[in-house]
Amino acid sequence: MIFVTLGTQKFRFDRLINTLDNLVDNGILKENIVAQVGEFNYNVKNIKLHSYITPEEMNRYILESKVIITHGGTGSIISSVKNSKKPIVVPRQKKFKEHVDDHQIEIANLFEEKMLIEPVYNIDDLTTAIQRVRENPNVSYEFDNGVNISEDINKYISSIF
Repeated sequence: MIFVTLGTQKFRFDRLINTLDNLVDNGILKENIVAQVGEFNYNVKNIKLHSYITPEEMNRYILESKVIITHGGTGSIISSVKNSKKPIVVPRQKKFKEHVDDHQIEIANLFEEKMLIEPVYNIDDLTTAIQRVRENPNVSYEFDNGVNISEDINKYISSIF
């Protein structure tokens, strides 16, 4: 199973959802895809959509999934990493009107530097990223080692304001 989590943003993420639906249509992806998408209805044939899921359901989907694909939200990324799963992160981008700025790219860069994610900045690279995660699905990060990713993110956010 592939689990997709897009958080609760007020912006659509058609670029990612349509790409995944097309990959199934073209026979490139064969497994079930479950997606948490917020309040949006997408016109897809191959993805089981949920507006919202509970934290318990999210944790279950993360544990059961072979591949996790998420937007560049810290909560979704950290939930995957805490479960030793390497998520594919497709940051929402301002140029596609998926967000008001490109902070998700900056967040993805921070996690990428620590080698905790498989980033996808160009949607055409999604298939390659899925293959990489299938080959190397796990990450390890010690969240209570005195220097944690949350502190790094807070430092970064403080530096831009």
